Amino acid sequence: MQEIDGIKDVYHVFGEFDFVVIIEVEGLSMLNKLVDVIREIDNVTATQTVVGAEL
Repeated sequence: MQEIDGIKDVYHVFGEFDFVVIIEVEGLSMLNKLVDVIREIDNVTATQTVVGAEL
């Protein structure tokens, strides 16, 4: 997954989710396209997107 453009980091986590994927792209339309690509990966059954901003 890390070879996909826009994916900055991937962390395996424990709890409600299996992975946290850090994405860095320009704009929400690019984010939506990248999330669509991730959803097409085998064994990805659900995603949840949280948008953050630097302060």
